[in-house]
Amino acid sequence: MQSAKQNPNSRFEVYILSSALESPYAVNEKNQWLDAHLPQIDKQHRLFPAYGEVKTGIIPGGLKPTDTLLDDYSLNLNAWCPPGQAVKLMNGINGNHGTWQGMKVYSSASALQIAETVSEYALSGEQLAQGFENTAQAVEAPIAETPLMGM
Repeated sequence: MQSAKQNPNSRFEVYILSSALESPYAVNEKNQWLDAHLPQIDKQHRLFPAYGEVKTGIIPGGLKPTDTLLDDYSLNLNAWCPPGQAVKLMNGINGNHGTWQGMKVYSSASALQIAETVSEYALSGEQLAQGFENTAQAVEAPIAETPLMGM
């Protein structure tokens, strides 16, 4: 999501939105994984809605048209849009029924390629909100080349 910056050199404020089962361990285990793999995302930017809860309902300040969701689950993506914009992470498991018709990135792309593509897409949405044309394209790479990342 875009707004205030965690990193002063960034135009984005990044949140983790990850559904959590009702368990005394789920949120703690997710935080442990994030501490190990994405420590730059502080605990205030980690949101864990209950499994089945709509992610748009827990966005600080409400969902804005320039807020961009990267998710692998089409129901979450479709609930986000509109007013937000969304990118589907294709991981070789999902996307078999074609219910998401929007922007896609592939888990076999490098983390940097995915971040750059999602950033360009988020910025193009900001430009669209200001009256410019959206020109972002998906990073395409074979799905089977890279192991899936956890979470």
